Amino acid sequence: MKRKWLYIGIALASCLQFFFEGMWYGILFTNSYEELHPILRNSPHLMFNFLSEAAFASLVGFFYLHVPNERRGLRSGIIIGTILGLLIGLYQFLGWYGSFDLSAYVIFLEIIKAIFLGTICGAAISFAELRINPRTKSRAI
Repeated sequence: MKRKWLYIGIALASCLQFFFEGMWYGILFTNSYEELHPILRNSPHLMFNFLSEAAFASLVGFFYLHVPNERRGLRSGIIIGTILGLLIGLYQFLGWYGSFDLSAYVIFLEIIKAIFLGTICGAAISFAELRINPRTKSRAI
């Protein structure tokens, strides 16, 4: 298992993103998404929510893996995750804004949330490599 750190990092990032997204909707911005209630499920399928986080973490991990070894570290993981979060957020939620009758405030919140999720993901994956992979433990920061 040459890239065990990557699989552990993806699993860690998926869990952290899942909990952050739950806090985002459940605690931080509970009343901000009232206009989405007509299209939301009565009981969400949490397994699919988690799988979407795992897919996003895999994408960030794929890009992080293609950074040269001597340049990989916490900073590069955070930068990659943040950029991918921004691009994916813009892609998905500007499309929503063009297709659904949603306020610009909700779209702005969703793009910010995607950026935070990307940052969390990149940090978790790079942290897993720094802790598990002895080759880069002392060099990459």
